[in-house]
Amino acid sequence: MAFSALSMSYRNGVPNLDALQHYQQALPTLQSSLRTEQDLTSDGVFLTHFILLLYEIAAGEPRGLSLWSQHIGQLLRITLLRREMYGHEPYSFIVWWVANIDIHVVLSGMGNGEYIETMLRNNMLASGMDPQNPYHTYDYNSPSRGLASQNGHEALPSALAFHRRISILAAELGLLARDIRAEEKQNPDDRSHAVTQSRQERIGVLQDTLRRTWNVQMTVAVASGYGNQVLPVGARGIFEHSFALYRACLIYSHTSMYSAQRLLSPSALIHEVSQSGGEILRLAREIVSHNHLERKFIVFPLFMSGFVSKTQDERVEILALVKKMEEDSVGRNILAVRQLLEIVYERQERRREELRREGADGGREDVDWVSMIGELGLQVVSCRL
Repeated sequence: MAFSALSMSYRNGVPNLDALQHYQQALPTLQSSLRTEQDLTSDGVFLTHFILLLYEIAAGEPRGLSLWSQHIGQLLRITLLRREMYGHEPYSFIVWWVANIDIHVVLSGMGNGEYIETMLRNNMLASGMDPQNPYHTYDYNSPSRGLASQNGHEALPSALAFHRRISILAAELGLLARDIRAEEKQNPDDRSHAVTQSRQERIGVLQDTLRRTWNVQMTVAVASGYGNQVLPVGARGIFEHSFALYRACLIYSHTSMYSAQRLLSPSALIHEVSQSGGEILRLAREIVSHNHLERKFIVFPLFMSGFVSKTQDERVEILALVKKMEEDSVGRNILAVRQLLEIVYERQERRREELRREGADGGREDVDWVSMIGELGLQVVSCRL
């Protein structure tokens, strides 16, 4: 009832007092139902905490306090208890949804990714991934098993399995960025060649795995576009999500793994970054032009595309596309993404002006959007609402 009232308040442009009232009733009711640890494993408690997580993300102010991280922590405890009790998770799609939220949390530097890391370590995502060897989850030399080779009946499960592989690699990327940033925080002034080379080698392993995963699974006909007619409609939306996330991960891996990465990255990588940004923008145009505003998975990739965009026209267009996705959203989380991107643009322009004054026209601006989130106290949590 709280979530429904929240949705109605945003759609009608009125204060969400009813939502707050229902929410304040939900918490003590939930607490009163928890008498033993066994109560914590019930379906009702599990699903209630999941909806509370979504509510906190949707209702939170872009620069306000939110309890979403506490709910992810509680969901981790519940998920592990349910696995111990039942041996498997009847609502595995809820685990996947929470895991995907946590993937974006760790990519944005807002949390330590404990939920997704625990799921990967304990092989609890039902993806066939070997937790001891996360970078090699299947045979790269079997292109016949790729998504594009499947007939209509097989395409949907194949698309879902392929999306899991891309999502797991996105999680590995976020967790690696977390570790590198922690090392950087301990030794902020160490930018020696050895340190930079070590970081790039670790990042390179994931970049190569991303490319191989994509190239082996996708034939040229499918990989060259997203509005293709090869896949049936049901599988196509999942493929588009995989496509956008893959491209966003490539950009992220080149630009956002640590604070000074853009200054130290070789210029030879600029083409892959630019190409990925352009592909994301083309997909976003298609999604909006066909009024598929429910496909909010495009918001984070759009942000990454905007982050590396070099032209004013593209930046304006990307902001307009994000704003269009806001119109059909529940809550303020997409608004927070747009506000962050606007601040990024302002700082990038300010840095370009400084470089021009210093006579370094054409130099690369050093804007660390991940650190900015913590610095500005923004709540930028993607849950595709």
